[in-house]
Amino acid sequence: MADVEHTNLPHGVSIRRDHPWLIEYTGTEQALIAAGLLKPEAIEGLGRFTRQFTLSPNGSLSIIGEGKGNRISYRHRDLGAYAVKRLFDGNISLSKYRTRLDEMAINHANRERLKKEAQQETWQLAKQAHSQPDFPERWKNGVLHFVEQAENVIDGKAVFTDFPDIGLKPGDIQAAKQAIATLRNVLQSATPAIKDKIQQSNIVSLREAAFRYMKRG
Repeated sequence: MADVEHTNLPHGVSIRRDHPWLIEYTGTEQALIAAGLLKPEAIEGLGRFTRQFTLSPNGSLSIIGEGKGNRISYRHRDLGAYAVKRLFDGNISLSKYRTRLDEMAINHANRERLKKEAQQETWQLAKQAHSQPDFPERWKNGVLHFVEQAENVIDGKAVFTDFPDIGLKPGDIQAAKQAIATLRNVLQSATPAIKDKIQQSNIVSLREAAFRYMKRG
């Protein structure tokens, strides 16, 4: 049973599933056998149940079992484990299990690919943010909005839901309002800027969390 490149599948053979732990081929008996994916003895006497078996490098076939349930262990997978089933349309489903090491390698490659895709997306969003000069002003307005909300809670004009009526003592209220007034003045006179680059040695990266929920325009 030779491996077949995904991009160069033989005529009559298709991939039904491709997971890190197995790849499932489907096709007619003739197509799978002609492709070198299936040995005729693997389906000899095959009924409607799934048959699981191992195929050693020397070509010897050993049936693990038939019927419901997965009997294939890591040891079987290291030997070369398969599952074959006759589908309702008459075609054959052949699942080839990958070894545990191969599965781990694929999972690692997938994580690296997703990480790179996320980084590329972040850079695109950062580029978009720099092309829209109103972002710093929108950030400033958002912070001032939170300051106003805090002042309303301290004044008793707003309350937290699902809480009893809690507030500060009069002296504390006055001190808090003075601090808020100072903060508001600082923010109103400040000039915020996009701060998205983190420099580490000679590597420039972005803070991905800052762009995670930013939508494209």
